[in-house]
Amino acid sequence: MRRYSEAVKADVRRRMSPPYRQSVAQISAELDIGKLQMELEWLTNHSYSDANAELPSASKSPGP
Repeated sequence: MRRYSEAVKADVRRRMSPPYRQSVAQISAELDIGKLQMELEWLTNHSYSDANAELPSASKSPGP
């Protein structure tokens, strides 16, 4: 398994986050990086804070 720099990993995460939302398959093909490596090693360790920022907070009550 090849090793990639943190800069490459950050670029992949950025491309998967809004507003880009590219698929793992598309990025994998463009960068010649295995899909399984991206999914298991990089994305499971990512905090997903950008993706969760768009979701409404569960603690907020709906308006009238």
